[in-house]
Amino acid sequence: MRHQSFPKGSQVALLVTFSLFCALLIFGGGASRNDALSQPLIWLASIGLGLVVALREGPLVLPQLRWPFAFFLCMAALAAIQLVPLPPALWTNLPGRMLYAEGASVLGVSQPWRPLNLTPDLGWSSLLSMLPALAFLMGYSAVSQRPRRMVLPTLLIAAIISGLLGLAQTTGGSGGALRYYAITNADAAVGIFANRNHNALLLVLALPMLAVWARTVQVDRRYDQAPRWVAIGLAIVLLPLILLTGSRAGLLLLLIALPGAFLLTRGERSSSSNERVHERFAKLAKWLPPVLLTLVVLAAVIIARSTALDRLTAATFAEEQRSRMFGTLVQMAQDFFPFGSGFGSFDSVYRGYEQVELLNTSYMNQAHNDFLQLLIEGGLPGALALGAVIFWGVRKAIEHWRAAGRLTTVTLLGRLASVMFALILLASLVDYPLRTPLMSVILVVCLIWLAGDESRLSGKSA
Repeated sequence: MRHQSFPKGSQVALLVTFSLFCALLIFGGGASRNDALSQPLIWLASIGLGLVVALREGPLVLPQLRWPFAFFLCMAALAAIQLVPLPPALWTNLPGRMLYAEGASVLGVSQPWRPLNLTPDLGWSSLLSMLPALAFLMGYSAVSQRPRRMVLPTLLIAAIISGLLGLAQTTGGSGGALRYYAITNADAAVGIFANRNHNALLLVLALPMLAVWARTVQVDRRYDQAPRWVAIGLAIVLLPLILLTGSRAGLLLLLIALPGAFLLTRGERSSSSNERVHERFAKLAKWLPPVLLTLVVLAAVIIARSTALDRLTAATFAEEQRSRMFGTLVQMAQDFFPFGSGFGSFDSVYRGYEQVELLNTSYMNQAHNDFLQLLIEGGLPGALALGAVIFWGVRKAIEHWRAAGRLTTVTLLGRLASVMFALILLASLVDYPLRTPLMSVILVVCLIWLAGDESRLSGKSA
């Protein structure tokens, strides 16, 4: 096959579109609210990228990505089906609709045709919010190998930017232009997100990513140990930045990510990686103590200037409220089972279930448990789709961890994806990170790496 070192013609337009789409995701995809100003731009960019891919020759997605693509396509189809108007005789007999059906009787009007989704306007927004994941899958499938290899370093750069931006946000006090989302944690290090927990998750995900990047990055053989030291240095910088977010969920995830990152550094290495190890170590070791001392002092200053540790040990009313509303969420899921209340309807529906003793000036726009919220809004079909993708992901993860022989880049990325996939799912138990476009695309990246390339599982060593 003829090798083309740089894309030409239509590939240039595709590469530019894909790159701009990723940049927009990083700097505008950190909010979960549909009314964020960046959301329509991301939706339009997703449609644009999809059109560029669809107009080129070749398949929409790579064959090995058919299952991740099918998952997101099924979720989008479910959201679309929920928006189809249903006849009154059918709609009024759906579970959980009795109270809403009585509204027409009170007003003295006939029952109208209504969609399954109780908030169809928000349902349309939920449908559009699935476009970035589908567009990224299509774009990744269409671009050449070189942009695909840049996904990992791009995510690492995004994490570093987010961590440093969070540091700048805390030094500037509450509010300010650096927190560019209208509704956000005004006193926390949110970075490129609107929520401190989502920023903490990205920083935690960067730790196992660094471990794999250091093993897969190609450098001159004279500096073959440099990536490892760079990764160690960046990890040391990221640790206090994770604490700075004040996210307790982030701290718990950190305790899981560190062993995961360590496991990713183990395994057989190519012989070139072991050459002159002691010589390079001796030259670099003399710089290690002053660098570590400087970083430790910096971390102490950062933590002393923040309220992160105080928040890590103090309960808040909002968190107590979330723990007490668990039973209510289960009741909602039961009342609307098996069809659900419709994507995007949680906030409106929850107001009818909210306990009087939990009423306050704030409101629960999300369930802070994405598994339960998916069951509430998507019903049994949504739960089955999620269960299917988790089952597929676990099966692929087992394949990568059991791969025999020398570790290939594909296998390493598959193992990395399994760690990231687990961290994202755990974070979704207490929050809603996947409702941000950026984190939903990071999930897509995990599924892409898990899918791997089955023809190369026993290929070249990383």
